[in-house]
Amino acid sequence: MLELDHVKHSKLIENAIILSCDWLVDTAQIASDELALDTDNNYGFAYTSWKGAIKGEYNAATKRWDFYCPVWHTGQAVKALIRAYRLFQNQKHLDAAKSGAEFILRNQIWDTSHPDHGLILAFEDYPDKVNTSAVLECMDGLIHLAEHVNSEEIWERLIAAADFLIEHMYVSEKGVYHDVYDPNTHEPFLNNKFRATHNGTGRPLLDDAIMLRIYEKTGNNYVPDQTYHDDPHLNHRARK
Repeated sequence: MLELDHVKHSKLIENAIILSCDWLVDTAQIASDELALDTDNNYGFAYTSWKGAIKGEYNAATKRWDFYCPVWHTGQAVKALIRAYRLFQNQKHLDAAKSGAEFILRNQIWDTSHPDHGLILAFEDYPDKVNTSAVLECMDGLIHLAEHVNSEEIWERLIAAADFLIEHMYVSEKGVYHDVYDPNTHEPFLNNKFRATHNGTGRPLLDDAIMLRIYEKTGNNYVPDQTYHDDPHLNHRARK
């Protein structure tokens, strides 16, 4: 009896995962460059093509969609879709994961002569400024895809994104990251809503152990170290 219950519950979980991922692909993911008539961009995020992005907000009263940090949510969807594909081998899920990754990578500055080379434009709280945490959160999905399709090109993009964060956003003496970067001025945007904590310097960000994953891939670019600084938070330090 217990074995039958286990099989029943496993099947229910399997169906729930498949239905959820189908919903991500069929309903939440944007299939064209332009936004649909039922979708708003109230934050004014400056993306020229929305294809592959995941809609993140739905208002049941108005029956309208909107966005809150589409790069972050798209990265998390890529992770979910890749993990589902590994379990159930549904090609639709893999194709959608690749489309989501393409949206993120289209919005990475990829020009070695550019001062922001490697920066992923993960707009969240501001229409034209990048949140460090959102960059880290989208990178986990890209890592899952890079490992699954064995793509050194995606890894190159990931390493460049990590390089940018370490070089421009990491405050090594405090073990924190500046929260917001302004691509218009090419420097951290310090007068942000997070500045009330940590004396306005930044926050310790360990999202998905991204820097550790980059270190494991490169072997010598990053040396991870867990240490305490002035505040009581456990921080992740990475240095070249």
